[in-house]
Amino acid sequence: MEPQGQVCLPRSAVLLPGPPRFALRRRQRARAPGRAGNRGVGGAVLSGAAAMKAVVLLGGVSSWLASLSRQEPRAMLDVGNAPVLQHLLQHLSGWGVEEFLIPLPPNAGSVKRYFGDGGGLGLSIRYAPEKRYLGTAGCLHLFADELSDSSFLIVNGSSFLAFDEAPILATTSSTAPFLLVGMQEGLCRSCSKPGRSGSHSPSFSHAPVVWQDCDCTPAHVYHAHPGLLSAIPKGKYFDLREQLIPKAIASGFDVRGVELKGTINHLRSFEDYLKANLLLAKGASGRRPPKTARISKSASIIGPVIIGANAEVGPDALIVGPTVIGQGSVIGRGAVVHKSVLSEKTRVGTRSHVQKCILAEGAYVKPASHLLRTVVCSRKAKHRRNLTAPSLDEGWDLSIDGQARAWPRHPVGRAAKRALDLAVVLLFGPLIAAAVLALGLLVKLSSPGPVFFREKRLGRDGKGFIMYKLRTMFHGAHLKQNELRTSNESDGPMFKIVNDPRITPLGHWLRKTSLDELPQFWNVLRGDMSLVGPRPLADREMRWRPAWREMRLKVKPGVTGPWQAWCGSSSDFSDWIECDTYYVRHASLWLDLKLIFETLAVVFRGRRPR
Repeated sequence: MEPQGQVCLPRSAVLLPGPPRFALRRRQRARAPGRAGNRGVGGAVLSGAAAMKAVVLLGGVSSWLASLSRQEPRAMLDVGNAPVLQHLLQHLSGWGVEEFLIPLPPNAGSVKRYFGDGGGLGLSIRYAPEKRYLGTAGCLHLFADELSDSSFLIVNGSSFLAFDEAPILATTSSTAPFLLVGMQEGLCRSCSKPGRSGSHSPSFSHAPVVWQDCDCTPAHVYHAHPGLLSAIPKGKYFDLREQLIPKAIASGFDVRGVELKGTINHLRSFEDYLKANLLLAKGASGRRPPKTARISKSASIIGPVIIGANAEVGPDALIVGPTVIGQGSVIGRGAVVHKSVLSEKTRVGTRSHVQKCILAEGAYVKPASHLLRTVVCSRKAKHRRNLTAPSLDEGWDLSIDGQARAWPRHPVGRAAKRALDLAVVLLFGPLIAAAVLALGLLVKLSSPGPVFFREKRLGRDGKGFIMYKLRTMFHGAHLKQNELRTSNESDGPMFKIVNDPRITPLGHWLRKTSLDELPQFWNVLRGDMSLVGPRPLADREMRWRPAWREMRLKVKPGVTGPWQAWCGSSSDFSDWIECDTYYVRHASLWLDLKLIFETLAVVFRGRRPR
């Protein structure tokens, strides 16, 4: 995929739609020799004259939009016939950003191939390979030298932005290292308290536990002081929102929330993707189609429409904007396309009616079809099977080459997996029940408190259920977790301490032998869990990496799985992510059987296979 000048938006300060005064302010600031001394939000001072840098985080592949992004990072999704990352970089350039720093996760080679050093777009881009997942904060150390001289921005690479940037570009008047946290409109009550400097800018000067319970919607746009790097451990997974911000608050950094008013779209669903394209099309009103596009004289185009190179619109066709038509797409005779997004090389048959639809690359709509709020995927698409029906996209239908289909659920494979679950539980059920009764008696005699530990976990498609385990900690141990938080040795969402004082003597043995998980066979019998799958987690433990959360919720959690067989509690969070991702992408009955036997080897031999 190459950047195509005739279909990408021109490089200008008004690339994305927004109030004209925003663009004017950007142009004025770009011409100014220096900005030191200018007042910003809450009496803050705007950044100095040093070249501004931005770290752009690509993230992972979104399972909701996998068929549209060709298994590339979500930042490479086409919006208006150009990757959303291209719009973002050019938009930030209009803010005055002169250098872009992009950590490259393993699946993001296409980004470097497409953009290169940015010279073709008048930008300066530098890359650093992220050989293992380091998290949204941990990856900042890849550019430690470049970020040491001035404040910098941190932005989600799949963001579609159009808001007044002055509040987020401001710095505080405090002498302490600062972090401005962009929030979407509508701050919660705890975050809208007056700042410590006496300004009206919200301040996160409260305890970290309050921040973790914050109800604000993050914009995933940050402005950081270089001193903030000292709070990030090197070479370990570290999350910006869940770990860095609480640590910065506890360390006395000046951390403030900034309300950003305008368009902030992170393309998390089909609805978001459609809205971003239609909004961009509205801003393209009056633009002429490229010379290579073939439009019949009897075709009608009403409203703003973006048409890609080599596209063809047949006789008597009607296109009602805002609409985006990708490169090489063909609209048949008499077809109607209304407020829809057509990716590259799509075809709409004669007399078909397509309204508020998304057509993935190479998709085909048969003649005389009538589609409304439908995602159309090509039968030949490699990743068609990865489509799911997440709750955020309820109301969307699926069509394979114009034929209506239910969202794929792999019925044969799931039936075989369920049959294996029931066979094992029913065969060994009496033995498991006897073991649970005996061990439960030991738990009751060894320490006061309930026999079972119960907690809500999320299953397939985010459905909640109550998971059961034998209690391995002293009663009320959760109340002491905050006291021990500074001793946490895990670099991920889990809380782990070697020789945790909250674990009972019997609990150490139960955990070592994994016998504490025997009650989960009841969850397997109920259908909440499977014998094999990702480790069951609570929702709060999966907020760290949204793409990882989406991926693992496509299957049922398991009593055992890749984490227990291959990783274990001593592994890094990045290894955990890779284990879960591998399992979901390669799930099969054979892999389940292999993991079951490897788990038994771990339990009886005390070692994991290499």
